[in-house]
Amino acid sequence: MSRAALVALAALLALAPPAAAETASSDHPERALAVASASRRTKTGPTVDAAVTPGTDDTPADAPADAQPWIRPFVAVVGGLEIETLVNRPGDNREGRAVTVALSRFGMRAGVAKGIYIESEFEANAGPHGSSAWEGQAALSVRNQLVRIERGRFRADAGRITDPASLDFVSDHVLDQLLTDGFTRGALLASGFNRGNGVLGQVELIPGGRLGLSVNAANPVSTTSSLVVGGTFPPFARFYFAPYQYVGRDAANFPADEYHFVMVTPSALLDRERFAVHAALQMFQVNTNTSRRDDQHIDGYNARVTAMARFLDRRLRAFGSASIVQNEVVDPDDGTRLSGELYTGTSVGGGLDVDAPPIGGRRAGAGVQLSLVRDRQGARALADQLFVNVGTTYWLGETTALGARFALYRRCEDLEGDGCTVDGERSFFMTLRTQI
Repeated sequence: MSRAALVALAALLALAPPAAAETASSDHPERALAVASASRRTKTGPTVDAAVTPGTDDTPADAPADAQPWIRPFVAVVGGLEIETLVNRPGDNREGRAVTVALSRFGMRAGVAKGIYIESEFEANAGPHGSSAWEGQAALSVRNQLVRIERGRFRADAGRITDPASLDFVSDHVLDQLLTDGFTRGALLASGFNRGNGVLGQVELIPGGRLGLSVNAANPVSTTSSLVVGGTFPPFARFYFAPYQYVGRDAANFPADEYHFVMVTPSALLDRERFAVHAALQMFQVNTNTSRRDDQHIDGYNARVTAMARFLDRRLRAFGSASIVQNEVVDPDDGTRLSGELYTGTSVGGGLDVDAPPIGGRRAGAGVQLSLVRDRQGARALADQLFVNVGTTYWLGETTALGARFALYRRCEDLEGDGCTVDGERSFFMTLRTQI
């Protein structure tokens, strides 16, 4: 499968660069460019987003404690090379290619008053095989845009938010593309990564232990969590493509407006020195046509859990994740009725990180992670997808690193009900990344 098709998966699995995207929780904020410098550790565990400092799961640990306003800009930049080869299905003559990649994240965080915090983040992403350098810079995308209020043990976020309970733990050493490439992003989106228009409340019951509740209610493409809704939606192979197809068709770039998506997610997070466990139940409903009252809605849920264990002063880390989504499917002959079939999607994955002891102030390490995503509709198997990433990182400074990674994507899809057809992609990345 070509890189473009892979990013479409991550864009079904995908909203093209998205505010979605692509991101997940890295366990070592101080070890990943993507995450932060050692002086900016989060207060209660892993960062929500491995892509930028100081991590959106908590207000920066070194933020002023008084009521004086403060503002901090940030930027993260990645450049490098990708060598891509394809595994083509019969009749597919697409070619691999070598690509020089470039992407960046930038924005600002600010304290408005004591306990009131705002964040605005954008991305100029790499695109499937590069993006425009002049007019038509379609790769510019909007990420977190939120206001946060903290009062004692309670915290509330509103705007374009990220639910920390929706993020899988991942290897620190596959962050060379800030988790925007299809090899890393696809599995995260399939397991229920949730960034988008919403509100989130959390309360800390015990040190490191929090209960949360998030609500997303808007057009399906306003949040990445709608990508878990599976099953055919004629004439599309998956529901998400129906509202998404209208994006970019008019000057406003809005999606089709008749669709509505609601997700309510209770969650529990426990972060300790030696282990962390995050669990969430994402309950959703899709209204496929708000212009009429007699259509049947798609109901479903996604149950997910991710965990990490830490050893040897956190130099050895093992992690794993699992999720299962079920939802109703519309009748292929009448889009206002349900067919009675159920779509079931499962996602399992895990990995291991090893960091070498620092030598002469230099740090290095390696990690591996894999994920298997499986889709079924009724009794029929639709597709199996395998994501494999093996990466290594060598730090030139506190926030500057060289990275190398081998990535594999394999898809086995049953197109006609008579056996699966295999295609996929292999890529090798070499990158230099830094941040301020």
